[in-house]
Amino acid sequence: MASSSFLRVLLALVVISQLGVLTVAQECDREQAFSLIQEQIAQSKTLEKTAARISVLTQGADLLWPYRQSAARSAFEEAFEVASQGNTPDQRFVVIRAIAQRDSEWARRLAKAIAEEKRSDEEAGVSTDNRYRAETLLNVAASLLQNDSKTAISFARASLRYPASVALARFLFQLWSVDEQAASRFYQQALSVYANAPVNQLLYLSAYPFGINRVVGPEMQSTFFLLPKDFTPDAAAESAFLEVILRRGQETKARPTQPVSGPVAQPEIVQIYLALNSLQASVARDQPAYAGRVMSLVTTLEPLLSAEARHEASNIARWHQDLNLSLETIAERIENEKVPERKDRLIARAVLASKSTEELERVESLVDKVSESKFRGELLDWLYFKRTQKLVSDGRLDEAAHLIPKVSQVDHRAYLAFLLASESTKKIKDSALVMQVLEDVIKTALKAPNTNEKARTLLGLTSSYAKFDRTRAFEILGEAINVINKIDEPDLTSTAILRRIGTDRFTIHVAYEMRTSSLDTVFREFAIEDFVKSLWLANQLPDKPLRATGTFAISGRCLEISKEPSQ
Repeated sequence: MASSSFLRVLLALVVISQLGVLTVAQECDREQAFSLIQEQIAQSKTLEKTAARISVLTQGADLLWPYRQSAARSAFEEAFEVASQGNTPDQRFVVIRAIAQRDSEWARRLAKAIAEEKRSDEEAGVSTDNRYRAETLLNVAASLLQNDSKTAISFARASLRYPASVALARFLFQLWSVDEQAASRFYQQALSVYANAPVNQLLYLSAYPFGINRVVGPEMQSTFFLLPKDFTPDAAAESAFLEVILRRGQETKARPTQPVSGPVAQPEIVQIYLALNSLQASVARDQPAYAGRVMSLVTTLEPLLSAEARHEASNIARWHQDLNLSLETIAERIENEKVPERKDRLIARAVLASKSTEELERVESLVDKVSESKFRGELLDWLYFKRTQKLVSDGRLDEAAHLIPKVSQVDHRAYLAFLLASESTKKIKDSALVMQVLEDVIKTALKAPNTNEKARTLLGLTSSYAKFDRTRAFEILGEAINVINKIDEPDLTSTAILRRIGTDRFTIHVAYEMRTSSLDTVFREFAIEDFVKSLWLANQLPDKPLRATGTFAISGRCLEISKEPSQ
């Protein structure tokens, strides 16, 4: 009985795509739109947080650029000036990234000036923090790749002046998707720069040559990359990297004291040992001529490690091997494990490793073996959440409807109901039934605690309703805004929702992506229907940056649909 409303969701939610969008467009005032954008730019001066002020200024400037470039440049300049007053992280690169979308030459000049400033500081003996600069420049480069790869690569080269970060590995894969030869050339440049850098920086260049989704070494536990489809290892890059890491290994074993580097603060001899040990399978596959040298150095380095380092290295190596274990192997190890904590870790690993609906169903019986009741409940709740999402994406909506009530967190349950409703609307043709099912989901959502997840769910429901009942959709948007106003620090920009599950002894972190409408998307939709009412709703947001986001969305849509008045 508890799942009856969700069964109706399955039976009822798809007429939306059949009905189409009502487009009773009320023409807005173009000059008013410009005034609203300028007003938000002016009000940004009242924001205390530098990052929020810069965000408002760059959003406004980007909107104005196609229409009033002079005003847009002034806003960008103000943003850069505000960013120049801060220290860490350097917000100037955030502004440069926004400018690069509109004027790549201007962005290049600004980046070059920062580089020259950094050199002058070093010559004068001024201490500078460059941890964020390389990463931000590479993020700028990545954002330009599709439209201006030449400028993107110039930004990437500029990043090589600073300490390497994990963003370097990510950018190499992104560049390969656009231009394989350019990626190969840029890799060789980066390797020559970081060949003698602290080892942790060199290891950021370990993933790309072999086409693996993690950097090797201690940080393999905290990194993950999405490889391009059909990615092929770069043989020249592989051999070049191996020559460098083997040389560094020979040098480090002769040192009486070992330097420590990287966020994990491990001795470099440990980092090199871990890296080479992890690469042995890839080397045997792609570069067999190096296999003997790699194995020999690994064997030589191991006795030189301290007992503590050897234990830590063993744990990381075992963790790395576990990444590729089949579910059958993990299940077998769970059955044979006698230590409760280790068994709990293996069961959590099985849940995280399961991908198909069949695998997720199989591991449910394993969760019952978790020793601590609180952790068992959290893990089972996450399993139901993950399994329901997969059932919905596989089109098995009736099974998903039965499983949703088992998810204990009300806001997560409401989000799953929204997903189910969204998929169902593609199949059902009874609009009255669709509206009834949506109302059931709205009731579920409104009972949930006020969280970012609840707000995002209501925004998604707003978009769903807007396709056939604008009046009710406006009401739901009002509910979403009411929820947002009750959240201490609302975050509606990130779609990744993180969740922490664990015991006093260990913790695992899981994440999922919410597929709903964003705040600016919803306001853009409603700007067509009722410009004035949409503005009124945006002004109900007490959070000034969010209010600016809503206002910019409405004004931007107005500028798109209205015509330039005749001169």
